[in-house]
Amino acid sequence: MRGIEPDIAFIIDIVPEKGLEKGLEKELVKDNRFSNKGLEYHKRVRHGYLEIAHSNQNCIVINYISNGTEEMQQQIRSYVDKLF
Repeated sequence: MRGIEPDIAFIIDIVPEKGLEKGLEKELVKDNRFSNKGLEYHKRVRHGYLEIAHSNQNCIVINYISNGTEEMQQQIRSYVDKLF
């Protein structure tokens, strides 16, 4: 990115088991090459993103809340509002 970094980035964190389960519920898996990679792959990806978040002050982790879209949006808004 040639030294350009975002002012803020959000990671919606969901445990891989739950994320894959949600994909199955929505039947996204059959056409999604990432869902087909298996649980261990998704655990490694999650771990990588959390490492990035912990080493970057501009990266905020928001925990996934089942049926909590508005609550997650409010958390994100609270961080974004501080920028303005």
